[in-house]
Amino acid sequence: IGRFVEMAFPFYFILLVFINMLLIGQFRLENVLPFLHHPPGEILYASYLHYVLPLGEIIFFMSILPYTKRSNKRFFSPVIALVLGGLYIAYKIIITVGVLGPGTAQANTYPYITAIRFVKIGGFIERIDILLLGIFIMMILMRFIVIFYTLVHGVAHLTGAKSVNPL
Repeated sequence: IGRFVEMAFPFYFILLVFINMLLIGQFRLENVLPFLHHPPGEILYASYLHYVLPLGEIIFFMSILPYTKRSNKRFFSPVIALVLGGLYIAYKIIITVGVLGPGTAQANTYPYITAIRFVKIGGFIERIDILLLGIFIMMILMRFIVIFYTLVHGVAHLTGAKSVNPL
């Protein structure tokens, strides 16, 4: 699992940075300004719901902490990861709305991928979203493997099984 992540994550990260740099060029501030007419509490509550619901699997990832090396920074690293993940989700939402507009972003199932379809390099390289989707599928596979691994070890711990092989 670790070797797979070591190989796939740098490609995923570099591609995300590259695509986000290209999306900033198509960002229009007038698409985001209508959201500022809502009260700040309403905006924060909507952001909180988008941040908490997809991260329900954080319980599974927190179960890895007992297997990490003993360190004083043991609690600090997951907190930084959660904060950085939340900031990236907020950035991704703002960029998506800025590129697509509020109506189109709300109507699409996967608006970020739709926004990536607008990226063109030199007028002849299009459809960069296929690269992102390929690497995204690898990251989903990695997430599924880690969740399954922690679920099996959790069930073995709860049932008192000596080995996880039957599970």
